[in-house]
Amino acid sequence: MKDFQSELNVFQEALNIERPWFVSYHELDLESEEHHIFLDSPRDAKFMCSN
Repeated sequence: MKDFQSELNVFQEALNIERPWFVSYHELDLESEEHHIFLDSPRDAKFMCSN
């Protein structure tokens, strides 16, 4: 069985995505030659305002 979480972690590390963000899904569209990587964050995550 394929380890999908391990696969998502590879993208997260390669793109240097830091908590609270994480890669939740990815899809490769061979026809358009595009790779889409989707980010998400926990519902209770807190973010700092830059203003």
